[in-house]
Amino acid sequence: MKWILPVLVVAWIVAEVATFVVNPFHAPVSQLPMRLFGMQYFKAEDDTMAPTVVPDQYVLITAWPYLQRAPATGDIVAFFDPGQSYVLQLRRIVAVGGSTVAIRDGATLVDGQRQVEAWLKGQTLKSDRSRTMSVRHVGTDHYFMMGDHRDVSKDSREWGTIERGAILGRQW
Repeated sequence: MKWILPVLVVAWIVAEVATFVVNPFHAPVSQLPMRLFGMQYFKAEDDTMAPTVVPDQYVLITAWPYLQRAPATGDIVAFFDPGQSYVLQLRRIVAVGGSTVAIRDGATLVDGQRQVEAWLKGQTLKSDRSRTMSVRHVGTDHYFMMGDHRDVSKDSREWGTIERGAILGRQW
């Protein structure tokens, strides 16, 4: 019976080393908790995702769902900022690869269809960039991201689409 605990500890260490080396979550070395466990806490620094995620709120990001499926419209995901590859951002996926996205009179249109975005919770969109955007194509393995607080969010309307490889995981 004395051997059970040491064997379990060694098995756990071997599993963690294998997970780190194989990297099934596709996480960079700098994101050690995500690389080892497939989960990591993220602290919202601004109100881009308000009211869903407010400033200084911690959320758990997990890569586990994306082992079985691709990121989907509506998912809130953590990804590397395209302008500063060491900075993580948190935004919602509004369109996936192969789609078109536009904004008309404050409504988000994906493939020409008006989207029901309950998470906007009746916001009054004031800025021109939140009320209108010409049609943009989302390339294969790319995602169009927007913050829930559309008037203040810096997102795919400025950066362009985000590659699948930049996405760490989704909010739990």
